[in-house]
Amino acid sequence: MRKLACFFIASGLVVACGGGDKGADGAKGADGNASPSVSAISPTVAYASRTIDVTISGSETTWATAATADFGANIKVNKLTVASPTSLLANITIDGAAKLGTRDVTITDDTGKTQVWKAAFNVKSPVEVTINPSTGIPQGGFGSIHVKLLDTSVPFDAANTTVTLKGRNDVIAGSPQASDFALDFGVQADVLAVAGDIDVIITNGADSKTAVVTPLTKAFKVSARAATKLAGNVSGTIETETDTALYSYAPADANARFIQFNLLLSTDSVSASILPKNGSYASPIGGFGGVWGRTTKSTDLVYIIVADSQSLFGAGPVPASFKLGVLDVPVTPIAEPAEAMMTNNDKFDVATAIATFPALYTGTLGYTGTTGAKDLDFYKVSIAGASAGTPKFIHMATGGDGQTDTVLELFDTDGTKSLKLSKDGDYQEDLVSDPITTNGDYYVVVEPSKQGFSASHAAYELFVEVK
Repeated sequence: MRKLACFFIASGLVVACGGGDKGADGAKGADGNASPSVSAISPTVAYASRTIDVTISGSETTWATAATADFGANIKVNKLTVASPTSLLANITIDGAAKLGTRDVTITDDTGKTQVWKAAFNVKSPVEVTINPSTGIPQGGFGSIHVKLLDTSVPFDAANTTVTLKGRNDVIAGSPQASDFALDFGVQADVLAVAGDIDVIITNGADSKTAVVTPLTKAFKVSARAATKLAGNVSGTIETETDTALYSYAPADANARFIQFNLLLSTDSVSASILPKNGSYASPIGGFGGVWGRTTKSTDLVYIIVADSQSLFGAGPVPASFKLGVLDVPVTPIAEPAEAMMTNNDKFDVATAIATFPALYTGTLGYTGTTGAKDLDFYKVSIAGASAGTPKFIHMATGGDGQTDTVLELFDTDGTKSLKLSKDGDYQEDLVSDPITTNGDYYVVVEPSKQGFSASHAAYELFVEVK
């Protein structure tokens, strides 16, 4: 047994005794200085194409004026303020092209050491976009875009919100309709618009310096589509308000020809537009809901687009079926006698006699109105060889200026009894007589419509054939 040794001070108190065995080592204590780290970020979520302030808190940090902050690609730190050794205030701008989702935040202190907080910051889109049709806007077609604003801190300014399509002139954006947190606008793509993604820029606010600009990368796409060559009559259906059918037509040769397109409809909700060979909506040739025609010597292709006519983005009566046809007849244009106080051919007894068929006359209508004089242009059609067993039909149509509003009427051999009157449902008219079994002189009359005739659009073409 080991003896103990004790030590005494003068007063006789025992201070210490020695001689016991050495005990086991204790656990190692914590270092005197903990590692610095990022402990908090506020806010943790921000919207692309916005500028905000972000507070960054640290633990055991010694941040000073040389500290830097990095939020990753496409986020710019405009200013970094050191509030204290453990607190930073960062003013940042998040680019519209910034990748959405979470990202790391890296702080570099004065000594060059970094503190990284993984997946600490989340970038979100400020809007949610819905496209109709969801598959893309077809070439030569229409679409509607609905934008829901998620960043409610900057409501849309209904009077000062604009939409532009970045770098595109072959796709057109319609006037936006904005409420506080929603925006709707229509788009239409030219027939030859480049297929692919379309970037949209929404500008909210009247002052260009303070306006909130929201770029939408790849907001929607233009999808490729081939036009159907029109030959004879084709049938189709417009399924929705944004649905379209695309056709093309080119005359066979460069001789003078009367070309007429005609729509037969199940309802009045379908109409057609005619675009030139460049397929651009910016330079349309014409539009119609019934018929449209003109004389041409060109062999250039044209495009015909059939669509809902009630309301492009409203609730039209669709689906609606249609038939589209084309009439292509060689003609020799002849000018009507020059007008002289509207007396040259304004009665049946001075009517212009048509010698050969098919015939194409170019003319001009005089003054008209709900009251006052009306210019009636009479043309005489002589029928021979008709009988009850082999009746004849007179087919007449107007063409030329698509804004000259005409009416066609067919009179009996006495020049006073009306046999048939066109419906006046469109600017241009098409009329086919009932079966004619009596030979003689019949009279085709071109007159101005009371509904929409304008003296600035008075020229017309009259096509007449006997079948």
